[in-house]
Amino acid sequence: MNSTDRDAIDTLVESLVAAFNRHEARGFAAGFTESASFVDVLGRRMAGRQGIEAGHRFPFGGPLAEAVLTVEKRTDTVVHPDVAVVDLAWRTRGGRGGDGRAVGERVGLLSLTTVRSGSRWQIALGHNVDYTNAFDRTTDSPDRADASRTPGTPGEVVVTGSSETSS
Repeated sequence: MNSTDRDAIDTLVESLVAAFNRHEARGFAAGFTESASFVDVLGRRMAGRQGIEAGHRFPFGGPLAEAVLTVEKRTDTVVHPDVAVVDLAWRTRGGRGGDGRAVGERVGLLSLTTVRSGSRWQIALGHNVDYTNAFDRTTDSPDRADASRTPGTPGEVVVTGSSETSS
């Protein structure tokens, strides 16, 4: 992955996180392709950019209206010169449950499959998983699955894979 591609993906991810923290469904969906697919932490599948926008209106106006998302660790895997998977280990604070009560800090993983079309990178697929209650934190759990155990350095980017393809 060259520096131009990395910068474009950095901007894409930063825009997504900023839109989440502004609680803007349209801004959150803006970086997705028209035909993208997104699965949220509840397992709901949203189809297309418009579906992703619509699917985030309620949470951003309700349970996530005061939530702040922080990326604790980021891993980029180049699977093809025009495809990169971006895994974001995240942490949120300030969310509320359906009853309006604070839910406390949550941790999870947002996996984004990004694709390049010309010079523009967009998200074709997103899958968000909340690991908050998935593991007993008193026992060993997979590092990747529990962002609270191995948060990495905020802003850290790990790149794996190669922009070279083999035949």
